[in-house]
Amino acid sequence: MGYQRWLPVRVAVYMLVCALMLLAVVHGVQAYGPRRILRENGVLECIQISLLAITAGMLFLRARRAGGPGRAFWLLLATLALVGCMREMDVVLEDLGSRFLRKRVPYILCALALSYCIARRQAVIDEIRSFMTRPVATLMVIGAMVVLWGEFLGHRQLWKSFGRWYDSGMAKRLVEEGLEACGYVLILAGCVEENILDWWKR
Repeated sequence: MGYQRWLPVRVAVYMLVCALMLLAVVHGVQAYGPRRILRENGVLECIQISLLAITAGMLFLRARRAGGPGRAFWLLLATLALVGCMREMDVVLEDLGSRFLRKRVPYILCALALSYCIARRQAVIDEIRSFMTRPVATLMVIGAMVVLWGEFLGHRQLWKSFGRWYDSGMAKRLVEEGLEACGYVLILAGCVEENILDWWKR
């Protein structure tokens, strides 16, 4: 397939985008200071929110085109992306005084999506099997793994164990937010490719 012929070029482009983003973060920290770039609702976190919002939108679009019971799988992925977006917006929701939105709605959305998938479990299993055979699945799984790794490195106690002679809060946010942003780029890239591949077949 001609689409697969360009795989090395696409992977190189995604790696370049991640590298440029990390370089931009380092430059921003040097030019404007770490607090402006890495603080809650700072520049980097706003980029993450944008990436997740676009990802959720593209997954909902994919679910709409899927049709049949198999769309439950795509709705579940879209819901998880939306919940991730709300998680990144925790400070905004807190400032709005909406503890319900910040604490309860993500669990409600996940419960509804899981219930929908369980009711159509055989179709969801078939859709997952089909999805995992596509190259885009690897891209999205790697992105999810990078985000999880960022969450692991984001634990403050891990950094405090190395000593107290530096600002552990800013150091941990640099690693956590940087890795999460790279993961979101890869996941979004997988969503873009999935939609292109779906259109390619039509």
